[in-house]
Amino acid sequence: MSDTAAVAPLLPALLEKAGLPPGPVPELVRQVSQFSGVWRLRFPQRDGATVIYKEAWEPLHREAAALRYAESRGIPVPHVIASDHHDGRAAILMTDLGHPARPATSADAAPLAVAIHRAPGSPDLPVIRAAALAAMPGRIAERASRHGLPVPVIEAAAVIAGSAARLAAPAIIEPVGLCHSEWHPDSILIDASGRAHAYDWARAFTGPGLIDLASWHGTTTAPSPQATRVLIEAYVGAGGHRAALASRAGLPAEAWALGWHRLWAADWYLQQLDMGWIPDQRLANQHEAITRHVGEAAALLRP
Repeated sequence: MSDTAAVAPLLPALLEKAGLPPGPVPELVRQVSQFSGVWRLRFPQRDGATVIYKEAWEPLHREAAALRYAESRGIPVPHVIASDHHDGRAAILMTDLGHPARPATSADAAPLAVAIHRAPGSPDLPVIRAAALAAMPGRIAERASRHGLPVPVIEAAAVIAGSAARLAAPAIIEPVGLCHSEWHPDSILIDASGRAHAYDWARAFTGPGLIDLASWHGTTTAPSPQATRVLIEAYVGAGGHRAALASRAGLPAEAWALGWHRLWAADWYLQQLDMGWIPDQRLANQHEAITRHVGEAAALLRP
């Protein structure tokens, strides 16, 4: 996307709503998919001033609400200048925090996660309680079967579903509150003053904060309970609730968190298949990721 018209359709009206001039020069920051993208808009009429524009399809349409709520709780996030939601598509204009001064580290992640989880959550965001977690493995098994994934994936999800109510019950253990849900280094921007800001809130929810901490090291490599334990300890050391270290359903906190996070990821990837978001050339990779995540979850959530 190299021009303003291509970034449309919501941008022109949003610029007018924000009192910004038409015809900014867009620079692609990140194209997540054809259903979500981020651009830096430069305004030659305003001495090259910039803002960030983000556009996404449902169900990634709640980010403006998440950002506004986080800001109201004193969490450092980009300020929403204007937003709109129309015909299944959402758009946000927000302040440009600039380029990162350095990569974010776990030393940045732990105290910022504490601040996020202390917020009790907004009624404008989904709530993930034990019942919602417990429903996830069965839904994964059904979707995996419908999309033709290998039988072992379906069977592994079904086995977890058989114990899901017990495994999900500790979701009420603190920390419980606002969750980012895609908590990894690329979701934190360290500005020139050294302050850490959280962005990319498209899948924010209210629920168990350990799912955030389990997401920090990503899902492209094998899960590391040891690394996640170190992060949880740093989180508690930064003021996070001590119950974050407590065992859950007979499992160490880190195994419980990683197992549910792997299911969270697999469920989202299957939802993407349901919505037709994945082109044919990427289907094999999507199936492989789902297969791997469900297998990892089954191993992590086994007593």
